[in-house]
Amino acid sequence: MDFKIKPDEKGRTAMTSGSESTIINNVILSLQTPLGGYWLTPKFGSRLHLLTREKATAETAERVRETVLSALKWMTDAGLLSSVTVKTELAARRINYHVAATQVNGEHVEYSNYVEVV
Repeated sequence: MDFKIKPDEKGRTAMTSGSESTIINNVILSLQTPLGGYWLTPKFGSRLHLLTREKATAETAERVRETVLSALKWMTDAGLLSSVTVKTELAARRINYHVAATQVNGEHVEYSNYVEVV
């Protein structure tokens, strides 16, 4: 049996059982694990948690986009994804981001979340 990471509308996650795409699990884990926080693969994870001290500006939104792309780069390098696009949007005290990825078999996966900022 596989486990699925299921995000809710507030960005919190829970483990559920079921046979689901492991690609979305990889996306969620890559973005929610601090870079270097997984001892077996020190280059796994993201620096999104470091951006929570930033102000909600267009420059910070661009940093969020770049950070998300950087965290997911391993998936394209490993041949799991053929493309990844990230869009960001400024909101009150947070920056929303939306990931759209295409697997090598042509299937699309999407994931949205946000980074709280000051």
